[in-house]
Amino acid sequence: MIGRLVLMVLAAAALAWCILGLRETRLENAAGSAAGALGAGSPQRIARARWLLHRAADLSSDRQPQFRELQLLLLAGRASEALALARRLAAAEPENGFAWFGVAAAAQSLDPPLAARARARLHQLSPPVR
Repeated sequence: MIGRLVLMVLAAAALAWCILGLRETRLENAAGSAAGALGAGSPQRIARARWLLHRAADLSSDRQPQFRELQLLLLAGRASEALALARRLAAAEPENGFAWFGVAAAAQSLDPPLAARARARLHQLSPPVR
């Protein structure tokens, strides 16, 4: 009896996890469609894509929606917003090369010394293969 109850609870938890993952994926895909090709959409489309990505991040256990938002901001030329997000991501995940790439890319025109430090950190995390 208790074994069946435990099994039912585990099955319900697995189903909920799958549903949340599917929701996140659908919202991320919708955000990509809403933004337009390579983030070149109108400000309204970019805002809609960001809203969808924030919804995807609400119940997500990872930061993938935030990294997609960072990519969107960089491609849309919104460097100051991208830099703020990239810095938060790098602080939250200091071993994540994508976060440091975002800092370097966004800071290139805004804060060149910060961009150089971010590139150095990225090089530490992922040295060139020889």
